[in-house]
Amino acid sequence: MDGNLDDSSVLDEDLLKKIATQAQTLGIFKNIEYHTESYAREGGVFTREGSKQESPNDPIILMPEDDFATLNIDTHYALKFGRSVFCSRIPVPKRLFEKAMDFYNGLNDKYALKNYPSGIPNPTYRNYRYDLYRNSCTHPVVNVLAAMGIGEPLKVDAIPPEWYFNIAVPALSFADPVLSFNDADKLRSPLFIYRHPLFSKIFNEYNWIPIRQGGVVEYITHKENQVYFLSRNMSTRREDLDLFELIKRPELTDVRQNLIYFQTAYERILSEKMSLKQILQQNEIAFSWKDRKEFPEFYGRYYKYIEAQLADVNSRLSSLK
Repeated sequence: MDGNLDDSSVLDEDLLKKIATQAQTLGIFKNIEYHTESYAREGGVFTREGSKQESPNDPIILMPEDDFATLNIDTHYALKFGRSVFCSRIPVPKRLFEKAMDFYNGLNDKYALKNYPSGIPNPTYRNYRYDLYRNSCTHPVVNVLAAMGIGEPLKVDAIPPEWYFNIAVPALSFADPVLSFNDADKLRSPLFIYRHPLFSKIFNEYNWIPIRQGGVVEYITHKENQVYFLSRNMSTRREDLDLFELIKRPELTDVRQNLIYFQTAYERILSEKMSLKQILQQNEIAFSWKDRKEFPEFYGRYYKYIEAQLADVNSRLSSLK
């Protein structure tokens, strides 16, 4: 993330080259194959092969291996050199995190395994083709979080016009999950959680709801920078969302304020608690026979969960004093 560089150090071209050399020495790219034919260098600027040259006589030199380390700065390491890095921390149970690992490994299988260990051909095997709109590097981030109940999934390799509604916007892959994780108002109704397909499934399987304390954000960048110009323009495709305003919200940036925010939410939920009888009477027509059988157990477990979360918040606040 920080390129092994102290925040007070001034990043210039000479230092950038030294850091790239360090990356090579550490063997970061040791076992990585790259397509030399896909990249070229024009006057020190790396471009895709076949791009327009300033002059027909300008030579295009294929990128030497030692330049690969420099090209990957701010993309694969030392991210904060050339990017405005918006980080979010979302705590999840270990078993659910293992589910996320299985999701990612499943994505890798269709690109890495031509044959299963048994020798049987993998029918899903294919070469990965990056597509800015239909299958970008942001799609897996959005979809692995959605698999844990955090945000909505996006369809990969969608066809027109469906792809337009499934574009993975990098800025939103940071903002939407943390906003969803902190949307405490949705916890006020046990019926809402019960009716929500993914929330209820995850709650039943893991005794966990992806709206809880601990989801905070941090903005990271290297300020003493003579190499990269960092713009404040981060497109979210939404007029109502400004990332630089979002990172000013205390309940999203400060752990104590986040705990207090959820402490207030849990206390309100318990104080507004409706009896099981009231909920059943209000939903007499809407409730099926299956609901009448299953919801009472869900109701009891839900409020025990809220009480446990409040106790957890109170304990954590006490430890911060």
